[in-house]
Amino acid sequence: MDPISIAIAIKFLLARSSAAKAGTAGVAVPTYTLVLLTFEEITNWFADHAALKESDKDNLAFTLQEKLPNGGYNTVQGIFNARTQAIPAARAIKSHHVDAKLAAIHATHELAMYS
Repeated sequence: MDPISIAIAIKFLLARSSAAKAGTAGVAVPTYTLVLLTFEEITNWFADHAALKESDKDNLAFTLQEKLPNGGYNTVQGIFNARTQAIPAARAIKSHHVDAKLAAIHATHELAMYS
């Protein structure tokens, strides 16, 4: 599956997640708020979910980041299964800032995949 298709599938599933909060089926995505989101925070979450990532070769680690007009960021981090097009684990992070390394990763694309 190409990166554009993955990004579309992830955005679709996350939109369904928003609908889930309104009472329809979807993926539950907890939301956190931070002043500064760091690359270390991202890698720590992936380390905590390493067993899930490694349990299926089709599980892909990702972050999807949107820079907001007010200068803040919405970042969704998770595991996406390319075969089933499901997100078995994810979290949403609202932050005022991101560190330089995370900013560089998302400088040209809102979707980043991690191996």
